[in-house]
Amino acid sequence: MTRNKTVHPTLHTALHLDGSVDALKTFYAGWSDHYEEDTLSWGYAAPDHALVLLQSSGPDPALRVDPRNPDLRIMDAGCGTGLMAKRLHAAGYRNIDGFDLSPEMVEIARQSGLYRVLEGSVDINAPVRSAWRGRYDCTISIGVFTPGHVSPESLSRLVDLTRAGGIIVVSTRVAYCTSENYQDFSQELEERGEIRLLASHRDAPYTTDEAAHYWLYVRTAPA
Repeated sequence: MTRNKTVHPTLHTALHLDGSVDALKTFYAGWSDHYEEDTLSWGYAAPDHALVLLQSSGPDPALRVDPRNPDLRIMDAGCGTGLMAKRLHAAGYRNIDGFDLSPEMVEIARQSGLYRVLEGSVDINAPVRSAWRGRYDCTISIGVFTPGHVSPESLSRLVDLTRAGGIIVVSTRVAYCTSENYQDFSQELEERGEIRLLASHRDAPYTTDEAAHYWLYVRTAPA
């Protein structure tokens, strides 16, 4: 859903990357210093909506974590400069780790002091390192599943990070969800018994140029 026909040149470039690690790293290295200023000027609403969705999860037989527990072990997957952590911290969460492909973005996130562990040069398309596998009560990934960035199959990496009974929160731009068949792959994971969709917010605010879908899953298979 396009909300504004005028797209900022930087955002236009971001939405037309080729998904390669080198292209993404180069682009975000150059954008890191202005990323927060730019995205907030575009009305970036993903952190707020991801938090609302996380805290809206009600009782479910498969859910083994309390989404409102301030000690929830959270992985901010594709953390950027730390906008999601700022929103989580304001809501009382303190046990937050993060990673991003861009070392420059991670260094800015590190300055916030909100993360326990931060790693740069981590590709969400690559297999999850063994030390992180099944470690987190909640994995959140916002602003990542967008054109020119990652494939829908990266959702399986978020699943790998999450413990059985844990929560996964994802944002997808509407255009990405349509063009990349994200829902087909998430449905495949559901059919394989790895996740179950608990709730979603469709066509919700994201940026001034486009809406997004927000997804809340529980990991149903053992980590």
